[in-house]
Amino acid sequence: MILLKQLSNYLAMHFRLAIFGLFSLCIYLWLALNSQIYGELKLNELLIAVLPLFLFSLFLCKHYSDSPAKEFPVLLMLIFAYAFRLCGVFTFPILEDDFFRFLWDGRMTIETGTPYGWVPANFFHDLTVNDAFEHILSGINHPDVATIYAPVNQAVFALAYLIAPAEVWPLQMIYAAIDCCLITLLVRIAKPHLVLLYAWSPLIIKEFAITAHPDILGAFFLVLAFAIYVKNLKGAWFLVPICLALATGVKIFALIAVPLLLRFEWRSWGIWLLSLILLAMPFANLDNNQATFWLQIKQIWFPEALQVMSNNWIFNAPLYYLASTHFSFSIVKTLLLSLFAITATAYFFYLHLRRQHQPIRIDLLYGLFFICIPAINPWYLIWLLPFAIIYPSFWAWTASIAIFLAYITGINLNNSELALYEHNGWILTLEFGLIIIALIIDLLIDWRNRHQSINSTFNT
Repeated sequence: MILLKQLSNYLAMHFRLAIFGLFSLCIYLWLALNSQIYGELKLNELLIAVLPLFLFSLFLCKHYSDSPAKEFPVLLMLIFAYAFRLCGVFTFPILEDDFFRFLWDGRMTIETGTPYGWVPANFFHDLTVNDAFEHILSGINHPDVATIYAPVNQAVFALAYLIAPAEVWPLQMIYAAIDCCLITLLVRIAKPHLVLLYAWSPLIIKEFAITAHPDILGAFFLVLAFAIYVKNLKGAWFLVPICLALATGVKIFALIAVPLLLRFEWRSWGIWLLSLILLAMPFANLDNNQATFWLQIKQIWFPEALQVMSNNWIFNAPLYYLASTHFSFSIVKTLLLSLFAITATAYFFYLHLRRQHQPIRIDLLYGLFFICIPAINPWYLIWLLPFAIIYPSFWAWTASIAIFLAYITGINLNNSELALYEHNGWILTLEFGLIIIALIIDLLIDWRNRHQSINSTFNT
């Protein structure tokens, strides 16, 4: 009776969070029940579901931010966050087919020792492929191109194959568990009421617990490296380059943060490079001569398929669409990536020269990077959203909901007038217009805070 009374008092104190959590849980259960096979849940149903989920998290974050004296219910927030992800594990991937490639790569790693160099299209008439993997093979997009996924991903794909071949739920389970670990880590290094924005974010749950994209693993290792670096844990310096290597082993996007956290510590760079080699070695053929072995290591980290994709794929990239009417794709890409490289280099030296009292704004750097690349997929935002908890911003969380508009393409609309992954012009205008407005609000708030700080100092 005493425990029940304490529980009822606790829930009464945090009634808003409890009731919004229950409403959110009902929505995730509805998504799970209505997405049990490929393509069952439609685009409009997803968009209708995610908007209240986002508004609930935003309202609760504002509520607890306006009541600093009120104790934030971390445990209750975590219980709901974990429950949402558990629902995601029982939901078939929505509006995505990338998981077919993940499942196929896992099979190739276990059966051949490496997924690299194998083109799925070459197995279309292979009698050794069973019925389950024939279905997987038929769902792979761009089957004429070999895998682009880095070694750490391949290890996870192989593990999922060992748990349950040709089933996506092991990947969903693994990534949901990693996401829960990331939430727990964020609670330790950021304000808990801000962590709610991440923990209850419909984008995060959709892209990783439901759709099983591997980027969550890279984000976890990146945030872990950042936490170790910022906390300056004695005797743990070598963990930073190892975590960064593991993050790079998920996606080369991690390279952006590597110089910011390793600086000019050459022993750390040595550990990072050695770790990259060790991560690739299990997928290389050690029976060949040394020159061939090193060539294989290079091809694992920079596969030809990655070059093909980066040279031919434009998606949800407004600057490329705007400039394509006047300049070639290669010129636009060169100019934008050069601009990013110059800015990132300047920021690196700025931090190095003023390393004291300067926050490492990894979120801003990734935001600039994404606007400069030719494809901005929704799950890419995982590389910046954890840092938008540590350094809160309107633009990042506006982007986390606005980017759902990227799914309004020809393939999801069944619109014959649009190409499969083509958007109507108004979609991009709305998506990035919302983000720009939020960015302006952030700049105005920052200006006001600086102005008030200067006035306060002057009056003192």
